[in-house]
Amino acid sequence: MRKTLLSTLGIMIMLCVIFLGYEIRYGHKKVVNNMMAIYLEEEKGTGKYQKTNLYKWPNNSEYALNMHKTYCENGSILRYNLETNKINVKVKGTDKCYVYFDKASYGTEDHPYLIQTIEDLVKLSNKVNSGTTYEGEYFLLTNDLDFKDASDYEDANRTDFKDINGINGNEALIKELTTGSGFKPIGNASQTFQGNFDGGNHTISNLYIKNEIEGTNLRLGLFGEAHNATMKNITLKGQITSTVRAVIGSISGGIGETSFISNVTNYVTITSESSEYDIGGIIGGNYGTTTIENCQNYGDISGSRNLGGIVGYTGYKNGILTIKNCINYGNLTNDIGVITGGIVGFGTTVTTIKINNSHNEGEILNNVGTTANYVGGLAGLVYGNIEINDSYNIGNVTANGENGTFVGGLIGRVNQKATINNSYNSNNVIKISPNGFDISEYIGGLIGYIANQSEISILKNNYNTGEIFNGTRVGGLLGALESGIIIDKCYNTGNINVTDEIWASMSQIGGLIGANISYAYFHPIDITLNSYNIGNITANNKTGTVIIGLIGNFHSNKLILLNSYNAGNLNLLSNLGFSSVSGLVQSSGRGLQGQSTENSTNILRNVYNIGTISGEANKYSLGYFDSNSTTNNIQNTYYVNSVIGSNIADMGIAMTLEQMKLQTFVDQLNQNIENINLSEIDESLKDYKLSKWILGSDGYPTLINE
Repeated sequence: MRKTLLSTLGIMIMLCVIFLGYEIRYGHKKVVNNMMAIYLEEEKGTGKYQKTNLYKWPNNSEYALNMHKTYCENGSILRYNLETNKINVKVKGTDKCYVYFDKASYGTEDHPYLIQTIEDLVKLSNKVNSGTTYEGEYFLLTNDLDFKDASDYEDANRTDFKDINGINGNEALIKELTTGSGFKPIGNASQTFQGNFDGGNHTISNLYIKNEIEGTNLRLGLFGEAHNATMKNITLKGQITSTVRAVIGSISGGIGETSFISNVTNYVTITSESSEYDIGGIIGGNYGTTTIENCQNYGDISGSRNLGGIVGYTGYKNGILTIKNCINYGNLTNDIGVITGGIVGFGTTVTTIKINNSHNEGEILNNVGTTANYVGGLAGLVYGNIEINDSYNIGNVTANGENGTFVGGLIGRVNQKATINNSYNSNNVIKISPNGFDISEYIGGLIGYIANQSEISILKNNYNTGEIFNGTRVGGLLGALESGIIIDKCYNTGNINVTDEIWASMSQIGGLIGANISYAYFHPIDITLNSYNIGNITANNKTGTVIIGLIGNFHSNKLILLNSYNAGNLNLLSNLGFSSVSGLVQSSGRGLQGQSTENSTNILRNVYNIGTISGEANKYSLGYFDSNSTTNNIQNTYYVNSVIGSNIADMGIAMTLEQMKLQTFVDQLNQNIENINLSEIDESLKDYKLSKWILGSDGYPTLINE
């Protein structure tokens, strides 16, 4: 068998180590293509293999250990010491190990530098922090390492590394790394790691880093900062704490240029007592174009200005942050910062964020009291563009603050274009105010607020099932916006409750969108098609509260509502001033601050409302339309005849609930579709289509999501 195996090795060298007895015996030596193969039996449990006069290990200058192929059948751990030319073995019972050498240099992808002991990590840290970048070179972690396990050190009691942890005195290495300031991260903001680190699917446990010394651009993590780097295949456990401002991430505090992070799992708990800088479960700050995929964070995170389950901050340099197949399980608590997101905390204008097939399961709480909050199940605050596909949040999202708070099941606030497809939120979105009423509180089942004034955001095939509590501009999908938007095949089933006394004035609440507050001269176009709300809306009122089944208080240039419906019950508990409840829409036709919008248009086609309209307020089964709206193009709109359709006479078709349950009504809705030309209504709809209707399980027409 050995002869057959050796014949397939080419220029490879194989060393077989078999733990069978207690007698030391050297086996055979055979030359294969001018290479040497050694077969060796060794005493079980001694774990030390030294070069001898008779059979030396391959010369280090000529050969490199190939750890990608080297393995033990029953899990014993091999470590190769370059300096002493020994292989040390941590034996697990009887085992057979295969050791391969190649004729090559170290630091290449096939023959990486080996990280086998805690000392190897310390040496790497010292080298990088002294200016060695290891640009383009490779490292491989060959086995699990535990900072508190003496057997994972060459010598846990050695003192030749001197004072590492900042405590006076030169103590044993294991104590230096597990007390005081602990391990010194590999690299920093000025001396970056620029190589490739493969964790080999191993775990580093009891990583301990504690920083209490104020500094400039502090970076904390296994790596401090890395540029043009790759980090992959590793699990981290331990604790990172900072009492001063620092950028913190489990695998790396900062990442820059063009980098790649893959298959990193974090259990490290991260705590910051500073309200400045950034924390992420995987990466603290991204400063370029980075892809992060197949990563998970289980560690609870608290503190800092920008906090994210995967990435805390992205920006500084132009780039794209792509996050794929990542999950945050850790609870995120921000008592001192203002921005928190389940996947990404804060993104600046220079970065496009792409989140694909990722989700948050952790509880999210921003608890800064009287300061503004930006909180989202996936992203907190995004100044640039953001794209989200096939992603979701199932953790509670709660903000306790005021003076401009933005809370969303997926995104708190986005300032440019949002494109969201096939994504959802299914847990509660809650706004708490510690001291009283503030008109600038934007709460949405998916997005709290979109501030972009030039591009049209797109929401397609998304939904919210989580309940929403409190706020002044509140929507089942979107709290408010000052931009154009197209919503297609989206729905809300979550109940909305704005009944807290401090939220009882000037609230604008919609089953899909709470309000559009854009200035008239932005001329936004707001389009909703193939969408619905079945969540119930309940609100208390002092004065001026508006409840709307689908589309809230709109100051847009063009409002288009097509092939959609509301079945949610709408209830205003009391009325102490001008208030209204509308089944589908309320359109003011004005810009913010009452600016006239000439040539504004409301287009409603093939829509209906069966939700109950109740409360002491002006009630309209279809909607309220301001007199400033120049054109109302409304056709095939249906409502229950118990409440008038609109403030405009002869608008809509009144029906009984029994009539709406008939197949003939479904047939009528489908027939109406044939007479709607989307591209004629608006050029932006040329690639869209209208969904067909069927009778739903509740007996009323519902949409087929084709």
